[in-house]
Amino acid sequence: MLKEPILRDVTKVVVMMLLVMLGAAGTNAASRTGNDTSESAAFACNYSISPDVHLFPATGGEITVSIQAFGTPGDPCGWTTVDAVPWITLSRVAGNGSGTLKVTVSPNNTTSERTASVAIAGRTFTAFQAAACTYTVNANPKQFGAAGGNGTLTITPSGGACTWSVNESATWIALSGATSGMGTKQVPFTVSANNGPGRTAAINVTTAVGVLAVTINQDSGCVYSLNPANQAVNAGGGNFSLLLSTSTGTCPWEPTTNVPWITLANNAQKTGSGAWNYAVAANNGPQRTGTIYVAGKTLTVTQNSGCSFSLSPVGRHFNANGGGGVVTVGASHNACQWTAISNDPFITILNGASGQGTDTVTYNVAANYGAARSGSATIAGKTFGVSQEAFSAAAPTLTSLSPAATFAGGASFTLTVNGTEFDGSSRVQWNGADRPTTFVSKTQLQAQIFSPDIAAPGSVDVRVVNTAAGVASNTLKFMIFTSLANLSAASFRGEFLAPDSLVSAFGAGLATQTAVANGANLPTSLAGTSVRVRDSQGVEKLAQLFFVSPGQINYVMPSGLATGKATVTVLSGAGQTLTGATDIANVAPGIFSADASGKGLASAIALRVRGSGQQVFEPVARYDAAQKSFQALPIELNIPGEQVYLLLFGTGLRHRENLTDVTVEIGGYSIEPMFAGAAPGLPGIDQLNVAVPAELAGAGDVDVVVKVAGKIANIVKLNFR
Repeated sequence: MLKEPILRDVTKVVVMMLLVMLGAAGTNAASRTGNDTSESAAFACNYSISPDVHLFPATGGEITVSIQAFGTPGDPCGWTTVDAVPWITLSRVAGNGSGTLKVTVSPNNTTSERTASVAIAGRTFTAFQAAACTYTVNANPKQFGAAGGNGTLTITPSGGACTWSVNESATWIALSGATSGMGTKQVPFTVSANNGPGRTAAINVTTAVGVLAVTINQDSGCVYSLNPANQAVNAGGGNFSLLLSTSTGTCPWEPTTNVPWITLANNAQKTGSGAWNYAVAANNGPQRTGTIYVAGKTLTVTQNSGCSFSLSPVGRHFNANGGGGVVTVGASHNACQWTAISNDPFITILNGASGQGTDTVTYNVAANYGAARSGSATIAGKTFGVSQEAFSAAAPTLTSLSPAATFAGGASFTLTVNGTEFDGSSRVQWNGADRPTTFVSKTQLQAQIFSPDIAAPGSVDVRVVNTAAGVASNTLKFMIFTSLANLSAASFRGEFLAPDSLVSAFGAGLATQTAVANGANLPTSLAGTSVRVRDSQGVEKLAQLFFVSPGQINYVMPSGLATGKATVTVLSGAGQTLTGATDIANVAPGIFSADASGKGLASAIALRVRGSGQQVFEPVARYDAAQKSFQALPIELNIPGEQVYLLLFGTGLRHRENLTDVTVEIGGYSIEPMFAGAAPGLPGIDQLNVAVPAELAGAGDVDVVVKVAGKIANIVKLNFR
């Protein structure tokens, strides 16, 4: 196999040597056949070199050439060299007699063979140099699966004389066939099965120009099993471990997780079978699921809900009339879901039957017409208890009517009845006859009054009967006027009016223009309009006027009128006369409201007496222009060392006989008044002074109920903080 290119190169050398020898012989023959027969010619210096031809490899090299000199004794036979070839270097340029020199050939970095000659002592030295070898090495395939397989290594040199040899760098790669040679060859190889991690090795090809490597890769053959595949965790969390089994001790693995509430320990084990620790954080929200990934396997972690809830309040007591309420549900997490259901038919969930996070539930408790009872609702898994009083047989009490009067011949309307101890069985009676009644609350009813009920002027007795218990209330008068209605300017009631009280008269054509009295001395004629009152004894008196307009007059009921039926006559500036009837009583209490409607926030002043004795007056209401209504200014009662007094303003109460005839109830607290009488310098205006008890601190909106000589004034409100 190796002989063919060598024979070729040897042939070249032999041919060159013959040519050189023939050339030398020809020269000698010529010299011998010439005419020069002198002795000097016979003994001229002659030279020979050995070798005179040499084949160098592509890498170059160095050889020694011997020089033999022949000539006349005593003649030094000097000689010289000529090396004009750049890749051939001679160690000497001249010499005498026989000797040696070195010929050095530099490497051939080209892919072509080259030849050149140099002169040594008149002789020719010829150098042949082989071309440089190049190699291409390739493997097919280079990537193997875990099962292994067979492949082929192809070696392609640039020349047929280029030699090579092959060896593998790993035991899992086995070569077959020839592992050395020249020229282009294919070397089969086999990759064994892999049960461990992915691996890489090289097949090395040693060539004339160095070692060439072909990289062989093999996929992982690791087999993993995970235990457990699922982990259930309670809401409190805890520490756990997973066990991974591998097919070999070199198989690598490392867990990761997709949720922040699973924490993986920094365990050292990362190859071969072993355990890995992890921790699950406590859960205060709904059930959740996370995953641990390891070596292509998954461990699913399911954690129970940690939602917790609270109720505020946890229960409530109702009277027999029932009512509504709100429960605030507090949740440990805003994703916690809950439901609210009633466990008893008299409890109704109105809003919030389901919710999420912190929210509210609105419910209603129906009126109770039987024995005391209890029930519950289940809200967010917790029990909200409800207790309710038994049906009360207490008689209802009427405090006011709205409206309290109307004109004869008017249309049907809804009458609002205010009082206490109303229930679902309550019926409003109009002169003893039931009218259609709607239960609004324990303190309010609404009744339908029809147009025939108010066809004629006069007064109507209005009362309420709780039919379930068979008990009736007190009676209030509803006034039906002709063309002129006279009502208390504070309460807007007209069943009774008191002397020296402020009255509002309503009608049509009462004055030709609007006019307001100036100063404290009120006139009895204003813009041509006057008001006369004839009492039950026939005594007639002119009233002092505050204000007149075509539809309303504000006047002071004259002093000293006899009690009983009275007639009020208005004479307008245009000569028109209007007459209306009323009843005069010593007291007809009414309390002014801030919006002059007879209800809502009281028209009052809070007097704060500080520990130093300093007195500070404070309003109890303010007008909100944006809402176009009066808003409460809470009265602060929590300041140590201070006493708060309340100054209420009304009318029709100054002629009470004794101060004990006056009672005041604020927010359910009964308070003895300090003063009840005429307000200085204000005609028709009365004043009521009381000390506010500290127990009302934080009470919020409360009712103010004033009663004089058994007559209840209109109810107004205050707010305490």
